[in-house]
Amino acid sequence: MNNIIYSAASGMLFRQRAMNITGNNLANIETAGFKSSDLVMSTFGEYITNRTDSDGTTKIGSRSYGTEAQVVYSNFMQGSIYSTGRSLDLALNGDGFFTLMNADGVARLTRNGSFFIDDEGFLINDAGSYVMGQNGRISIRDVSDISVNEQGVVFSGRDVSDVLLITVPEETSGIERFENGELSMPEVNMLVFSGKIIQGSLEHSNVSYVEEMTSMIEDSRAFQACSQIVRMADQIMKKTVNEIGQL
Repeated sequence: MNNIIYSAASGMLFRQRAMNITGNNLANIETAGFKSSDLVMSTFGEYITNRTDSDGTTKIGSRSYGTEAQVVYSNFMQGSIYSTGRSLDLALNGDGFFTLMNADGVARLTRNGSFFIDDEGFLINDAGSYVMGQNGRISIRDVSDISVNEQGVVFSGRDVSDVLLITVPEETSGIERFENGELSMPEVNMLVFSGKIIQGSLEHSNVSYVEEMTSMIEDSRAFQACSQIVRMADQIMKKTVNEIGQL
């Protein structure tokens, strides 16, 4: 009976966490460059069950004590690109990330190309992190005339300010998310950026509303089913204890 409760309770915990991730995906469906997440499920270690009798020990199967959340998987598939007409909105068409430097001097990544210019004339994102070029922070001298070509060359009037530093990790499995929407810099080999940068545009999130709502309904129903199993098992145990006490 305890095994039933453990299995159902672990299922409730997994489904609750899955619904939290789905809720976060839906909340960021309009966030430029946002990448959806999914929760990968695994089982606790299986235990071999044996039957012992006069003929010896016979393997009759295995059992597990439920499920667990193994890892949060980030889907870095590119979202669609839409026009904004704003000169400081940039979209990446291809693999790679804009490179940032936060207030602590730590390198970060992002696919959200909605940028601004601070009071000192540097290109920043909405969290205040500097947008990095191949020569460091990008300084804009003429804020009234900014253009960026497909190779990432940033022009301030007729002058070249810098070239955007686009980071292309060989693999994205080690990338972590932060609350401000920025991503960690993975310690992997880097590739050469072969895509294009589109000025006056942003990248939609790759969240699918239909898929996320379907997952939310599925997880909600599974959570309710597991909770009912826990209640039923608890009632059976109470009844068993009461009947034993009357003997």
